[in-house]
Amino acid sequence: MKLLVDECLSAELTKAAIDRGYVESSHVRWIGKAGVKDWNLFPVILQGDWTFVTRNAYDFRGLAEAPGTKGEYHKADLHAGSSA
Repeated sequence: MKLLVDECLSAELTKAAIDRGYVESSHVRWIGKAGVKDWNLFPVILQGDWTFVTRNAYDFRGLAEAPGTKGEYHKADLHAGSSA
């Protein structure tokens, strides 16, 4: 599994993932995408077959204060990793 850690989270999390065997993991800053808006980062995530690690769950599920709304990534096929 390839983890891509969002810049809202510490790069130390990425280092910990690598230390635990997720050697293809990276951080948004490490791939030269620091400051890139989420909607511009989304194609990078899909093309790189990354599992995106973020604390911004509302991007995927919508705002908690607005049940039934959808986040900006609502069209993405969400999964918790590969079953392979």
